Amino acid sequence: MATDVASELEQFQHFVSQTLASGGATLSPEEVLDAWRIANPNDEELTASVADLRQALEEADRGEGIPLDQALTEIRHKHRLPNPASHG
Repeated sequence: MATDVASELEQFQHFVSQTLASGGATLSPEEVLDAWRIANPNDEELTASVADLRQALEEADRGEGIPLDQALTEIRHKHRLPNPASHG
């Protein structure tokens, strides 16, 4: 068990080093940790994500949902975000 933790910490250290080397120096420690968690989900998170993606694909196959541009417009409106197309 201790070896697993040591190995994971080494992998995390490598991830942080790569992130810093590739321009991630502007990220906060929390943002780097979030990026690590996204890149290295645990088994439960991975299983849940796969199930969500399968459900979304099945819904798309049935013609459910809305086009991406419409969804983005609704999200921008809901959160009072500017429309990037209107800035130029």
